[in-house]
Amino acid sequence: MTTHSSNSSIYCDYLNPSNGKPCNHFKLYKSNFCHKKTHHPDPILYKGTIQSVRNHFQSISSPIPSIEHIQFYNPPMNGACLYSCFVKYLMNHISVYENAENPFHDLIHCYISNLGTDADFSLEQFNTNVYRMQILLKDYICEHRDDYIIDGITWSFLIEECHQMSIRDYDMYYNISASEENRINKRPIPSRWGSMAELLAFSKIFGIPIRIYKTIRINAKYQIVECFPHFDDMRLQFVQDVHVAIDQDSENQKSPTIEINEWSSDRTIHLIHVQNHYSLVYGHIV
Repeated sequence: MTTHSSNSSIYCDYLNPSNGKPCNHFKLYKSNFCHKKTHHPDPILYKGTIQSVRNHFQSISSPIPSIEHIQFYNPPMNGACLYSCFVKYLMNHISVYENAENPFHDLIHCYISNLGTDADFSLEQFNTNVYRMQILLKDYICEHRDDYIIDGITWSFLIEECHQMSIRDYDMYYNISASEENRINKRPIPSRWGSMAELLAFSKIFGIPIRIYKTIRINAKYQIVECFPHFDDMRLQFVQDVHVAIDQDSENQKSPTIEINEWSSDRTIHLIHVQNHYSLVYGHIV
């Protein structure tokens, strides 16, 4: 077997003995070789490598609770996925509205007055509420633009960091629904997707912590990859908790233990973020 020294490379060290060309497949976890058994110098080493991938996958993720306990909501990929998840969550957690001690109680009551539930679901009404959610969060952020969130960071600064635009432009462009075309009179305009700013604003207004995950799986090449939440062999990888009252340093946050009863709780909203798309995980409402 011919190999080349490229420990800094992400590609397999195997060289084709007939033409000297290197393998263009990615290395496996803690290995210098790819998923192909013939590229490994030792069959026993290959088996150990595959097991290491599986062990690592298990260690960085948690199993998904039974589908009897939870449901996935995958909104359309139209730029409004985060706002759609928020609306879907509120429609399934009526008790969230009953907290009269919330300083934003009047604002919440005004929003939910026409919200409805899954029982009287109307697509037109739902889309209207998604747009209303976008405006609700935008208005809050703009009205509190100079308020500090955490560590000396203002809402205005956060908008510039998240959306690469001034708070003034944000106030203007985010009046346009995120699901509409990114163009006005043939002139391109910025996308209006939800970011960390909108996540924090929602958590602040409704008093709800947000927990974000990725769904991951091991693909046919034994690579651990992100996936959309519709694979039987997928698991959840904790990313971070989002709340204005907690540390936002995700590197110092340890993956929490996932319990079944958390999924039906109204104390935390669980989101999956994969390839710039948000999905919602929520408990089955009887």
